[in-house]
Amino acid sequence: MGTGHADQAVWADAEARIRAEIRRLDDIVDDLRSGTARLHWQGPGAGRFRWRTDRRVRELHDQRATLTLLLSLCGRAGAAVRTGEKK
Repeated sequence: MGTGHADQAVWADAEARIRAEIRRLDDIVDDLRSGTARLHWQGPGAGRFRWRTDRRVRELHDQRATLTLLLSLCGRAGAAVRTGEKK
């Protein structure tokens, strides 16, 4: 691929899509926390439900961290394209 406006557009689009996915994950975590914040955990399945909810929040945080790393790498690759760096 040559270093041109098309390459820059591809990297910019990739960064925008990753940022949108990060925002979506943040919204899910916020909804999950607000939806379970006022619940009174009771009954035989209460501990299991709480554990699963907490596990899901941790998984979402892990996914966000992975996407943040990917965003950083895309930014670096896009900067390399913009400056015309050889791979």
